[in-house]
Amino acid sequence: MKSPKIRQEKQAIKQLLAEQQRLAKQRQEANERQKLLAKERQDSENTMPPLERVRLNARIIRYEQEASNGSAGNTLKTPTGSILLLLLLLITALSLIAWGLRLMNG
Repeated sequence: MKSPKIRQEKQAIKQLLAEQQRLAKQRQEANERQKLLAKERQDSENTMPPLERVRLNARIIRYEQEASNGSAGNTLKTPTGSILLLLLLLITALSLIAWGLRLMNG
């Protein structure tokens, strides 16, 4: 006959072995998840972003370059200068026409 102490020890050993197997299985699953996450991260780094995002990035880069060299401010000054020159041209043309008419009327 086996003593109750031996039976308890065998039962404890069985429980420890089952726990050990469960932990080994969890460790393996964790390693597989880690490999899968690393693969997904690598795939996302190698994947090109959507075309809209590429266009947006290009616009942002172009704006930053223009803002850094001051041409963005010049684009606002250009129409104002063009309007001023157009007004001067019209005034000059009108004054030449008026001068010509005065000469003809004598």
